[in-house]
Amino acid sequence: MSAGTELAVLSPQHPEDSTVMATRLRLVLTCLAGAVVGLWVAAAGATTFVMMDDATLLRNAEAVVTGTVTVVEAADTDSGILTYVHLTVDRVIRGDLTPGPLVVRERGGIVDEREQRIFGAPQFWVGERVLLFLRRNADGTLRTAQLAMGKYSLGTDTRGRATATRDLGHGAMVFVPETGAYVAAEPQQEPFFPMLKRLRHLAREVRGTERSSPVVTIPPELGQEPTEVHEEFTYLGTPSRWFEPDSGQPVSYLVEAGGDATLGPTVTRAAVDAAFDAWTNIPNASIVLQDGGTTGAGRLSPCGPNRILFNDPYNEVDNPSGCSGILAMGGYCTYSDTKVVNGTTFRRIAYGQIMFNNGWGGCRGWTQCNVAEVATHEIGHTIGFGHSGDTSATMAAYAHFDGRCAALRADDIAGAQFIYPDSAASPTATLTSVPTPTRTPTPTLTPTRTFTPTPVSTATATPTRTIPPTATPTAAGGGSVTVAGTIRYYANGAPVGGTVVGLSDDPKEATTDPNGHFTLAGVTPHGFDLIPRKQGAARAAVSALDAAYVLQASVGTRVLTPEQALAADVTGNGSVGALDASRILQLTVGAVTDLPIVVTCNSDWLFVPTATTTLNQDSMDPVVATGVCQPGCIRYSPLTTSTVGQDFVAIAFGDVTGNWTASSAAQVAGPVPTVTFGPATRRHSGKMRVPVYVSAAEPFVGLELTLRYTPSTLRVASARLGQGLTGGMVVAHSPTPGIVGLAAAGAAPLNADGRATIVLTFESDGRARSLSDVRVEEVRVER
Repeated sequence: MSAGTELAVLSPQHPEDSTVMATRLRLVLTCLAGAVVGLWVAAAGATTFVMMDDATLLRNAEAVVTGTVTVVEAADTDSGILTYVHLTVDRVIRGDLTPGPLVVRERGGIVDEREQRIFGAPQFWVGERVLLFLRRNADGTLRTAQLAMGKYSLGTDTRGRATATRDLGHGAMVFVPETGAYVAAEPQQEPFFPMLKRLRHLAREVRGTERSSPVVTIPPELGQEPTEVHEEFTYLGTPSRWFEPDSGQPVSYLVEAGGDATLGPTVTRAAVDAAFDAWTNIPNASIVLQDGGTTGAGRLSPCGPNRILFNDPYNEVDNPSGCSGILAMGGYCTYSDTKVVNGTTFRRIAYGQIMFNNGWGGCRGWTQCNVAEVATHEIGHTIGFGHSGDTSATMAAYAHFDGRCAALRADDIAGAQFIYPDSAASPTATLTSVPTPTRTPTPTLTPTRTFTPTPVSTATATPTRTIPPTATPTAAGGGSVTVAGTIRYYANGAPVGGTVVGLSDDPKEATTDPNGHFTLAGVTPHGFDLIPRKQGAARAAVSALDAAYVLQASVGTRVLTPEQALAADVTGNGSVGALDASRILQLTVGAVTDLPIVVTCNSDWLFVPTATTTLNQDSMDPVVATGVCQPGCIRYSPLTTSTVGQDFVAIAFGDVTGNWTASSAAQVAGPVPTVTFGPATRRHSGKMRVPVYVSAAEPFVGLELTLRYTPSTLRVASARLGQGLTGGMVVAHSPTPGIVGLAAAGAAPLNADGRATIVLTFESDGRARSLSDVRVEEVRVER
């Protein structure tokens, strides 16, 4: 069974923002249902945040710290699935804490086949350095304040400067009160040390306002419940639906008897029942929802039964402030069995649950009609809907509060007909979901002439270099000109053959030869951009050592060149940090087929112009940021004479060490390692943990290890770095039963003080008592 929960910030739509759109189904089908909702703002198609400034965050935080994520583990408890993020705190900016171990407890996570996620929650990766604003739970333990707004990832930018980056996650929107604009929530990056100075000053101003009782640094239940160790705590999305309507069964919800504290039980119940009716009365759809009776006040967290609760009596939702903040949380728990409906594979919903927050009763607009709209929206999440891209839909990511009450719109209706088709009717809806990005075999790069990216905070390099004009000889023959140059690799100067060099507005192109040379002849004199592009031929150069370089840069022990920083930013968010290292390791073991930036750029390569100057010429450096990949190019305005020396340097994504060669990756010399296994320890859950010792004559920071084992008795469940190896990470991938690939990287050596390098956890059928049948297939370490 799994659970998905999402927070929604809903807000009334301004009339001038209303857009009439063609009826279509545009859903984000996901196990995350709901969104953080700001009551008085509007946005289209995604979770909406009204950003808090640093001063507000700090004043509302129990503690503000920096540190490194060392372990991420999850447990299935009576309060639902909880994830425990272990930190080594190195700096306390505010709060009654001291540097050292700290465990932050977050709702949601993964345990075996059970899942629970909160959309808008912060994401964490082992080895990541973070700045956290923390709030106290009821039992004194700590959680991140205001979801993802309270977490920054610390890293370096393309110039090697320390940065703090806040990422609200995929699909988030930000309302800007000063302008009334709604903008995509791009990662926000700023220099870290000026920010640190500002936070310390703010902390001095509010000193003495902390609670007198100390916080609980280690949750007391940790160690009493069996846990699963993971490399990350991130979002996931799986289409889900109820299976009951397929056999004509209704879905019933219990409704809290007391209702909303301001509206009272009668008005609240009427609003909720109207929402049930709205979804039930859709023609040609089989979904039937009904009021199943009353229940008392309770918690949202545990799965089951179906229920709609009010007033947040156990303080599970952060309180609103100034009629903004979290309005309601809606979600569901799922079984692991699936069914294909209209060509889409859905997991089975087991329970639906909604919690309305407290503190909204005094806000303008808190009426039966508007609560009915919010209830309709949140109930939609519990039956499998994400947010609609149609701004008029009730399932859009904001509350309209336009008098519609519990009414649905065409897009909502089309969605229900698609997900819950009536067997007696042929559904006419067309699903337009958000697909997983794929790469096309023959990319068409957007010419910079027609693509002018909006400046983003994550792009720190100046994208345009104006080159003083220098006259070059005019080419003879028919009024055409010739453009020639060479492409070499950024780190070692090796020629890069097989690169296609073309014009932005003309099909004419040339391919670099084995010496990296290209010549474009017969070009009509005019204004255009010269753009290289190349596919593949880069994977062999990417290894665990590249991930280690990224981790070292993120903690400040290595300074990357601008070219290395571009190679390292494999997530494409404009900064370098632990997530980039994690994705490189995943590529190394085959857990992913492409790096995120490769999908965004539709290429494994970037090209930086290093051209000899000529008349009317500008060099445009590549720009990479979230959702943006502008290729590097040379711009002519116009080119009227033949020119040579129009060179580029090539950068392969992920190759931070710069060891690419035309034939294969350069092998990094390293000590010959040995691999031994420590004694296995059996957990009461039936799992078996085994320490793996990798020894070498010299310290190493990169490791690639392939093991074979007997799949009839064992199955790899998870892997983590050995105790005390902080600032590193390991990724495991088992492409087929009986074989597992492991890749590990560290900012510090992975073979320090005789500690186990990796701890493997196996699922066992009870017959396996040791790892006598496990053998080493391949091992490689890198310094």
